[in-house]
Amino acid sequence: MSDEKYFQLIGAALMDAEQGTSNALFALGDEESFLTQDPLGLFGLTWEEIKEKGEALWAKVSPKIYAIFCEATNAEQKTLANLISSGSTEVAGAVAAVLSTYLLGLVPAIAVGTVAYFIAKLVLEKFFQSAFDAGCQAWKATLKP
Repeated sequence: MSDEKYFQLIGAALMDAEQGTSNALFALGDEESFLTQDPLGLFGLTWEEIKEKGEALWAKVSPKIYAIFCEATNAEQKTLANLISSGSTEVAGAVAAVLSTYLLGLVPAIAVGTVAYFIAKLVLEKFFQSAFDAGCQAWKATLKP
């Protein structure tokens, strides 16, 4: 899945929180189909506008989440490195659980779980398809100084 689609999913989860809906929550596991729906009917915005919300949140949380995954001084880093290296099928859910605590206060509470799940899938697909250390190096290159 492309970064754009992940940003749309993250933005949709934020829109759910704003509007008191659960459209993005029901997309879990069938994200591609969800993204073919009419966003104006779901949220009153275009997919581009929804994507911009997701990108804005990602820009805000990416450095903090990078620290969780990649800074060896962080307590969760070793746990996440072991999970990712093990190739466990439950990695996205486990990573989302760790991320949820860091998203509280940055994301409306009702959307934390869904946003964390989509961010976990984005991070795992974009940066950790190969070796863990290489993933951290690729991610670091995307952070703004």
